[in-house]
Amino acid sequence: MKLHNYGEDLISIIKKEYPQEISHKEFNSAEKIYDEGDTPHHLFFIDEGLVSLTSLSINGQEALLRVFGKGFIFGHRSLISEEHYHASAHTLCKTKVLMVPKEIFYLTINTHPKAAVLIAKILAKELRRSELRLKDMSGKKVYGRIIEALIFLKNRYPDYQWTRREIGEFSGAKTETVSRVLGQLEQEGHIYKEGRAIHIKDPVALLESEAFND
Repeated sequence: MKLHNYGEDLISIIKKEYPQEISHKEFNSAEKIYDEGDTPHHLFFIDEGLVSLTSLSINGQEALLRVFGKGFIFGHRSLISEEHYHASAHTLCKTKVLMVPKEIFYLTINTHPKAAVLIAKILAKELRRSELRLKDMSGKKVYGRIIEALIFLKNRYPDYQWTRREIGEFSGAKTETVSRVLGQLEQEGHIYKEGRAIHIKDPVALLESEAFND
């Protein structure tokens, strides 16, 4: 069962109250939305497409933190904490984004109790997801990490033939687990192989697949 998306509810309130304040922007694949360390000025809502959040470790290794799909907001935590972005946001395919100015975001949550409750629910769900991701290093929930990593790697670096070991290192999964998940996704028709190359038929459908949402 697909879980309720509170981000869509929040954006609906802003659209209704401040329609003239929302801007629309289209991005091509692998295009930057913002960089780690930038100062936040907007709340972002994905109207169509996919966005990845990545961060650089001390040794310069890029780590995938999250992949957002249609109907999700991002950039809100840095707005609320009034801190620089802790990660970089890039598109993984052609993406349409709604941008809400910081002032309108604050005005909405300060004058609409329902909006404030929605933000609290979003933050609570994200915290729960982060805690579970740290805790769950084995079992079926690893599927989601592998799917996110596969979408990111194939879209960010499409010409490189990623090995199961590399996908596992990027997603924090064992190589044999990656092989098992890829085999299931191929059986379900989400991916297909040409030699060593792995191809994704539809990234959005893959992200929303039952394996990811289990």
